[in-house]
Amino acid sequence: MCSAITNDTDHQPASALVRGLTSGLITGLARCLDRCREERGGAVPSLVAVAASGGGDSSALLLALAQFTAVDWQTAGWSTPPQLRAVHCDHGLTAASPALEAAAKATAAAAGVVCEVLRLNIPPSPGESIEAIARLHRYRALADWLPAGAWVLTAHHADDQAETLLLQAFRGAGLEGLAAMPWQAALGAGTHARPLLGTARATLAAAGAALGLQEGEHFTLDPMNVDPRLDRAYLRHTVWPLLEARWPGANLTLSRSAGHLQDALRVVDEAVDADLQPLLAPLDCPGVPFGRKPDMGACSRQEESRASSLPQKPVGLLPRLAATTLDQAGLKALPLARRAQVLRAWVRGEGHRSPPAARVGTLVDQMLEARGDAAPCVLWGESEIHAWRGRYYLGHAAGKTLAQRLASMADPPPPWRQELPRMGALPVVPGCPAVDLGPAGRLSLVAATEGPRLVAPPDQVFMVRGRVGGERLRIRPLVQGAHQDVRKLLQSVAVPPWLRDDVPYLWLVPAATAAAAERSFVPGELVAVGERFLDVFLLARGEEPGWRVVWEAPFA
Repeated sequence: MCSAITNDTDHQPASALVRGLTSGLITGLARCLDRCREERGGAVPSLVAVAASGGGDSSALLLALAQFTAVDWQTAGWSTPPQLRAVHCDHGLTAASPALEAAAKATAAAAGVVCEVLRLNIPPSPGESIEAIARLHRYRALADWLPAGAWVLTAHHADDQAETLLLQAFRGAGLEGLAAMPWQAALGAGTHARPLLGTARATLAAAGAALGLQEGEHFTLDPMNVDPRLDRAYLRHTVWPLLEARWPGANLTLSRSAGHLQDALRVVDEAVDADLQPLLAPLDCPGVPFGRKPDMGACSRQEESRASSLPQKPVGLLPRLAATTLDQAGLKALPLARRAQVLRAWVRGEGHRSPPAARVGTLVDQMLEARGDAAPCVLWGESEIHAWRGRYYLGHAAGKTLAQRLASMADPPPPWRQELPRMGALPVVPGCPAVDLGPAGRLSLVAATEGPRLVAPPDQVFMVRGRVGGERLRIRPLVQGAHQDVRKLLQSVAVPPWLRDDVPYLWLVPAATAAAAERSFVPGELVAVGERFLDVFLLARGEEPGWRVVWEAPFA
């Protein structure tokens, strides 16, 4: 348990203030270490990095750790002191960014440690909270940077925890949100720890001053922390003083409440996992290529931990399908309240934000009745869930299909040929680098003397197009007319309906019309659908050289 730390820091000698912070920090580190071992195991980290924002809290944390003795580290659970480092994320969102970076570097220099700077490229996100977007990109960057087994510490304290609990309550959050920030959580290949959640802001600030921190040199104010248009800043500077005047010590008591909720949540999680595991099955879509899980991170309940990465899992073509699917019948057999918890746990575990309550209601009620190949969809943010063939499929929303993206490059058909589709195409040159199809992956023709491969007829050019509809392909077994409906072929290899429009279609067109084919419809012969189905009349025989169709996932 955390030691009791009061807000009363007036008239205490500097050494006592620093000792008080050190004591609370040792207790917090030990608690983080115990939780980490209990949940994930692993060795004591030999590298501990402080996320140095350039603000006063993280600067005080860094200087306090720099003064740790070998005995302090041993008391916290380390047999030998770890390597200490600082890392600063430059968001580039405000005019204060250079000053914050300079302050982080100055504090690191005073602590005698290296400070690495991560430059973030945060695109505009209309409608999204700038606080949430900045936090999301910051933790993704830290997850990518953090070495395996290492820890990154943030200076979140009891006041931050109390604010988080209240903000979640104002948003109508349930147990997951009200549990606020965990003491530790997986982040990338390492761990994100918050050893100061039992320490008051006033204690940290007073100890920082006692350690010699100077505003303007070792720390500066982040304008986002005092902007009353932002929820947290408004709560901190307008609402909180009123609460503290009426309920002194509310920061510590609310932080303790969040801790109790976290304990309750762990019990709930165990029960939910017992419901979830029998409903999971590995993704099985043999008709699309698979690559490694992209470095997009995973979500925990807290927005700050959304970038925590999961073990590498196979995922398919965009919309990047989750590695597991969920059994609809099994979900329907559960009581309604447990359905919602199981669904959220599955979504979070696959690295997505939890759907809002209204979307959860649809998923655990109406959509459970979906049948056959209809594939109804529920969309929230950048995520979507499809119901198909008795299972739920989770992925990232596809946006434009391959055909739509290529059509945007094409000229409209002439007025007298309006029955023709607006269709663009890209040339695929045998033996040359793969053609970039954007989210639909990459397509190339690789020289081969074995396995299924195409022979390139003279005066013909390979072009890739997207699906328009009604395409037919000559494959074995030959049927009447020697062609088979491509839609049925894709169904036969379990390509979900919402992915079929991103399957590349390889055509042969006369070389004389290849240039025109890039911007308008030119008749030709369909010779391959993805890399699985090839025109039987163009297959090489024996050891005859040919070109193997290679379709790769966009993040293979």
